[in-house]
Amino acid sequence: MGTTHDWTLILDSPETQNGGSGVKTWPNPAGDLLFVSTGMTDAITASCRIFNLYGQLLFQDNLPVVDGGIQLAVNELPPGFYVLFTEVEERPLIAKFVK
Repeated sequence: MGTTHDWTLILDSPETQNGGSGVKTWPNPAGDLLFVSTGMTDAITASCRIFNLYGQLLFQDNLPVVDGGIQLAVNELPPGFYVLFTEVEERPLIAKFVK
């Protein structure tokens, strides 16, 4: 089902909490769409990857940044916990969300 990455992710450290990385996501839990605010209004595109808690890459794409935000269609993801890695202008942003 996708590539498995061997990473250790500590979900309760300040570096990985949504507020600590400067990214906001809503709604959480997500429905069909997940909205991501990057706070970077000059950005044009963002590299987005979604992983499940097993480290499996489930989604990867470059998406347009409009008014500092990104829209992700997550309707095909099964219910569960996910980690979103976004890179905007070489700045990594990490958020966790529930579907």
